[in-house]
Amino acid sequence: MNRDYALEALNEPQFRLKIGLATQFILKIRRHARETYDFTPTEFEVFLTVVSATIDKIMRDPRLRSLYGDHQPVPVEELRFVSARAVCAASGMNRETVRRAVNALVEKGWLTRGARGYAISPAALMKPENARYFMAAFESIRQLTARWSRLEEDPGPAQPQTWREPVG
Repeated sequence: MNRDYALEALNEPQFRLKIGLATQFILKIRRHARETYDFTPTEFEVFLTVVSATIDKIMRDPRLRSLYGDHQPVPVEELRFVSARAVCAASGMNRETVRRAVNALVEKGWLTRGARGYAISPAALMKPENARYFMAAFESIRQLTARWSRLEEDPGPAQPQTWREPVG
């Protein structure tokens, strides 16, 4: 059953302010990506999808986390590879779009191709661009969380419980 977010929005305090915060956060994250990586937006989404799958194995395995920690290169045999089909399913992109993006990312050295699909290349895991991007993302998350908490503490005036369709 699908959630009806329009109905939930009726009871969300300071809904418009939260839309503003969420929009600013998304734009900041996109700007950080654009300033950090030489990727198209589609390549960036595919890259993050593959990275998420690749590091999932390490995040879930305490032995691997203790072996490689935060700053040690991870051997290819320890990485989880993800198929192009799985990237399509996770991202909602079609096969041709994913195929072009993974090929470009392999060519640029960010992904490695294996028999079971794709993974972030071990060299790419250690690139300083990743640290810059994710440290900027962490800071943006901290800022969003702090501002969101202030809104939750002071919900503002009560809003009428009606939902109006946009006039068009």
